[in-house]
Amino acid sequence: CLLAASYEESVAIVESKLEAFTTVEKEAFWGMNAFTIYNL
Repeated sequence: CLLAASYEESVAIVESKLEAFTTVEKEAFWGMNAFTIYNL
C-alpha cells in the first residue's frame, strides 16, 4: 500500500512538473533526446 501510494505521488509530481513546462521546453527536451538516441 505504501509503495503504491508513493508511486502514485511521484507520478503526480512528475506530471505537475511536465505541465509547468512550456511547449517550447517540451519540444526542446524531446528533440534533444531524439537527437541523442539518433546519434547512438
